[in-house]
Amino acid sequence: MENININDKSQCYQFYEIASHPFSKFYSAEITVDNVKYNCVEQYYQCSKFVTTDAKIFNMILNATDIQTIHLLGQNKSAIRDDWFAINKEVYYKGQQAKFNQYPALKQQLIDTQNKYIACIDSVDFWGVTVENVETNKYNGQNTAGLLLMKLRNEYLKQETEEKKNETSEIYEFYEVYTAPFSKFYPAKVTIDNTEYLNVEQYYQCQKFVESDPELHQLILNAKSIDMIHLLGQNTGNIRSDWFSVNRDIYYKGQRAKFNQHEDLKKILLETKGKYIRCIDTDTFWGLSVNHNDNNTKLM
Repeated sequence: MENININDKSQCYQFYEIASHPFSKFYSAEITVDNVKYNCVEQYYQCSKFVTTDAKIFNMILNATDIQTIHLLGQNKSAIRDDWFAINKEVYYKGQQAKFNQYPALKQQLIDTQNKYIACIDSVDFWGVTVENVETNKYNGQNTAGLLLMKLRNEYLKQETEEKKNETSEIYEFYEVYTAPFSKFYPAKVTIDNTEYLNVEQYYQCQKFVESDPELHQLILNAKSIDMIHLLGQNTGNIRSDWFSVNRDIYYKGQRAKFNQHEDLKKILLETKGKYIRCIDTDTFWGLSVNHNDNNTKLM
């Protein structure tokens, strides 16, 4: 969680692993998984520990009506399935997915977190993060619950994008090359946080190392060609630890600066109103390959 300010609501959404929060596995929302009804994700999760090993404990948990009993019964380690710690993340994900799929209002709450980092505050540091020092933003823990919820949210966001694409009859297509105004390689200077960059690509690559490797950051900032900027940015040795949680936000911030600071480019973007914007790129995370199969994580 380096470089994530967990207390900054503009970049982080935090929730406590308690029964009153919709994102918690303790939240009271009946779900059906594999034709079996559970009163919450926690009940499904704890039942899954014993589904193939101990029918008695499984049924005791399934018949329990309160969270405390469900959780307590699930702590019996003597009959837990052998593969539990290899599949427990998948079980958690499946349970949460069932909850959000079966309750559209809860699903929308998850989608509404957009690109924010989701942090689960929990005393179990495998599932969440524990507070070490709030004032200095020091937290411990793996935040597994938060990471899995972000994965699920991103799947929903991808589905939304695909649905919008299917609803849109007109398409605006651009290639990720320096001659295309929508490309991050386009030679349009941007000023962000009082620093001037040759283009969005230089800003984007600099942000990978802004705190983790100041020397490499400066090399990218001093580079004068697109090829050198991009090449230097492929050094993954000292890339910031939260990069794949923040890279979309950074891309967005860079592109927003470009269009805000160049009225002629902003006008071109506004003229695509109602069209689906499709980026053709060899990097299939950011765009679509020529056969139009990939993520297109771009300007929409």
